[in-house]
Amino acid sequence: DAGSRVPGLAGNGRRSPCLPSLLSQVNDTEPRLEDEDTWIGVVPVEEEQTESPKGHKEESFASTVVDKMKRALVLGASALLILALNQNRIRELDVSQVLSKPVVIVQTSENVTKLLGALL
Repeated sequence: DAGSRVPGLAGNGRRSPCLPSLLSQVNDTEPRLEDEDTWIGVVPVEEEQTESPKGHKEESFASTVVDKMKRALVLGASALLILALNQNRIRELDVSQVLSKPVVIVQTSENVTKLLGALL
């Protein structure tokens, strides 16, 4: 799904060669990491709202993102970087469940673009 990719990050769980080896996008596939790798899980939060049954849209969105965050921590991420292109969507999240590791939330597309530009 091209819409869920973060520029510079491989959508297949592998790191893109143009980003530092410390970032790995969290998605449905197992990231390919070495045992001693220290890495930061990158969780993109889409601008557009996903289609789901009425009344379950916000709940399923928040559950999906929190599940990705938990998955990254279980797989060994030392921190999480949330790229939130939609500020309203990020307010729906309860990140208190995953605060055992540092969680950085980058909001607005301008800030996300600047961050990615600095990393490339």
